[in-house]
Amino acid sequence: MKLLIYDIVQNENKQWFTAYSSPQLFETHIFDTPIVFQFDEPYTINCIGLGNCNSSKFTVSNNDGYFYTYDFTEIDIVERNGLYLVPEFTTSFNPDNNKHEFIMAFDKGSKIGRIAAGTYTQLSTSDAKEIGFYTDKQELRSLSGAVLPTISGYAARRISLTVPYKIKPEIYLEFKKAYKQQLSNSFPLFIAFDDSEKAKFKPIGLKRFYGNFDNNFMFQSSVHKFLYSYNFDFTEAF
Repeated sequence: MKLLIYDIVQNENKQWFTAYSSPQLFETHIFDTPIVFQFDEPYTINCIGLGNCNSSKFTVSNNDGYFYTYDFTEIDIVERNGLYLVPEFTTSFNPDNNKHEFIMAFDKGSKIGRIAAGTYTQLSTSDAKEIGFYTDKQELRSLSGAVLPTISGYAARRISLTVPYKIKPEIYLEFKKAYKQQLSNSFPLFIAFDDSEKAKFKPIGLKRFYGNFDNNFMFQSSVHKFLYSYNFDFTEAF
């Protein structure tokens, strides 16, 4: 699987924080013009994280001639929240404001819950388990034994994967960069599944995911030893 651990939009582009970098996808904003992301230093980007976006496509570009369009498929419309891979590019320098920039555009009037960008981390996993389902709703029972549905709580999907390979130091450094502002605040991660993982998720055909860690493995002391075999458990976030 591929994870976007360090989101440069979240950590660097402070001017947009209240617009669409909030981790809550239900907080959507409507944009009619392209969005220019500005940074104080150059960044390499090979993936885009999107949440709660109803556009039919998105484009990514910079001022050095890079231009890429992704058209959403029918499956994407159902599984829109998650990580999208794009051809690798570097932010372009704008001498007018001394910033490094890239641009994203959507259909006019599209709503967006969250946008993320950066370089993904590849983690090879063993066979994935089938998708599970989770709810924190608790029904009420009357004195006569009738079950009364409640309107509180939520239902979501849950996935579990095992990484039986050594966690490399550069992967740990990605977690370390994202720890202060994102992981320590329980920000969900954008995920893209590899072909072998997607095959296990049939018939649902899950390609992408937006979820929280159920386990805090990256904060345990053993992670510094880069031990083998970690369980990654994610619960879907909204």
